[in-house]
Amino acid sequence: MGIPGSKRQEAGDDIISKKSLEAVKESINFLKRHAREEGLFRRAGRRELRKQILGALTRGEKPDFENASGALECAAALQLFLSQLKRPVMPQHVQQLILADNPGVTAHTVAKDALGLIRQDVGGRHGELLADLLCLLRYLTLAAPPSECSELQGSPLPIALLPVFFALTPADLNKWQQVATRFSELITEAPEQLGVNSDFDNDVIDNASDMETTDTEESEQLSRLREFSLLFPIIRLADDHNAHQVGEIARVLAAPLRRPRLAGRLHPAISHSAR
Repeated sequence: MGIPGSKRQEAGDDIISKKSLEAVKESINFLKRHAREEGLFRRAGRRELRKQILGALTRGEKPDFENASGALECAAALQLFLSQLKRPVMPQHVQQLILADNPGVTAHTVAKDALGLIRQDVGGRHGELLADLLCLLRYLTLAAPPSECSELQGSPLPIALLPVFFALTPADLNKWQQVATRFSELITEAPEQLGVNSDFDNDVIDNASDMETTDTEESEQLSRLREFSLLFPIIRLADDHNAHQVGEIARVLAAPLRRPRLAGRLHPAISHSAR
């Protein structure tokens, strides 16, 4: 039996203020416009800008993304903001369903049951926040550049955001793959199950058509980079943030080889062949 409507609305509004929710929506729209950025929710970006955006979300002010250059910082600040809410963004009883063993039940079935609980029990601003976040993650998994996904594992976002949506205990860590698979299915089904499918589809279609040329160019670029098997993926040229060498290994690989000096006394066979 679900929670009565008025109590459901009141409980849902308690998690976040109206102004902060609007600020979160601004951040979500910004991230959708920059879905091609590498490292969203996985790289922290610039510390000062991240702190500024986090402060704006907390105060319920419109964030300043510094002329569209702060996608990494926006995602990191949103991640921190969600972790600091007074209540978990994923309701506790929904977490319990997803974390339970449920032998013989497919991840798809568990995800649909979890979305049914969300639709039934989570209302007000909480329901709005959770639906917007899940649809953002679905959008990012579809619109991400090829370099952000693998053929075997797909998008890394469900794994990267597990600590934000689930209170994992040490006992749960041995089944994180199962939880990540169910969470991925939940993200896939969320737009349709939570009633935002039509607008979501149109947004993704428009985004895909705008970036079709970019996809082709980036795929060709990644193919060329893979020819240098020693350097890929150490050096990437996909965006301005990664245009420089990364780590000591890149400089080592790029350094010229030097012939070692011969020691004063060598075995006659080696000494003869070295001359």
